[in-house]
Amino acid sequence: MNAVDPAVVAERRFAASLPLPYLRYRWLRWRQKRARAKTDPPRIAPRTDGLLMEVDEADVIDFNLRHFGAWEPALGALIAAHLKPGDRAVDIGANIGAHTLTMAKAVGAGGLVTAIEPGKTTAARLRRNVEINALTQVKVLEVAASDAAGRASLFAGPDGTRGRATMDAEVAGVGKSAEIETIVAADACAPEDWKRTRLMKIDVERAEDKVLRGLGSILSLLPDDAVLIVETEPQLLVRRGAPIETLVAPLLDRGARFHALEQHADLKSMMRPLRYTLTAVEPKEVQSTSHTDFVIARPEVIATLKM
Repeated sequence: MNAVDPAVVAERRFAASLPLPYLRYRWLRWRQKRARAKTDPPRIAPRTDGLLMEVDEADVIDFNLRHFGAWEPALGALIAAHLKPGDRAVDIGANIGAHTLTMAKAVGAGGLVTAIEPGKTTAARLRRNVEINALTQVKVLEVAASDAAGRASLFAGPDGTRGRATMDAEVAGVGKSAEIETIVAADACAPEDWKRTRLMKIDVERAEDKVLRGLGSILSLLPDDAVLIVETEPQLLVRRGAPIETLVAPLLDRGARFHALEQHADLKSMMRPLRYTLTAVEPKEVQSTSHTDFVIARPEVIATLKM
């Protein structure tokens, strides 16, 4: 059955009934700690946009989807605002499909979403969430988008969460690894589909340089109003000799510019009304030691996305 689990509905009602935000926050913190110590079977939860997802509580992405009906809601709102029926979209590093499903709803049955996720278990969960919502416009590729076809190691994240799985051994620590297939990123879609791809999201935990190199041959095919969203550490790419400005040069040559998307997915932020900002930046000026969500598009496109 694909019905919403009554336990999820009851949890949300209880949280909403708590008279003070502080009490709600403490209860959610307790649930987080409990989830790490107790194995809870996946349950089907409703999203704020009416779609459904099978989620557990142990993973931070699942936890937010289960209790709030969304993950990175600012990014989701931006995706939904830009895509229209019939569009093509690509989700590189799709995880269990939080943003894939948003893309699929926006492009409709006449569109196409290519979701790329190399982890075997995670890709199975992604397919399950696509199936629950009968989204025939989603194509799932169980591979890693890269700059070469072959095999690679995918390491579990430092804290075991799916969203932090990485091909970067430097940050993998003692995480277990699995062998995965890699493809040249440009080969994920046919040229005609790239020409209609109005949005692409890349979230691959420090492998962004490989993905962008693999996309080099098709960036010039994207429409003038295409939006590229890349989560990355710009100074890391500089140290690797691959500044992001160089990797996306075909887009910059056509007038695209960098904007930083400010969004937060911690409990206190999720309890507040949705707000996000897009701020014009130069990657070389971003000194953050953590990732930055860059939205790369022409200024007139950015203007339509600002809240």
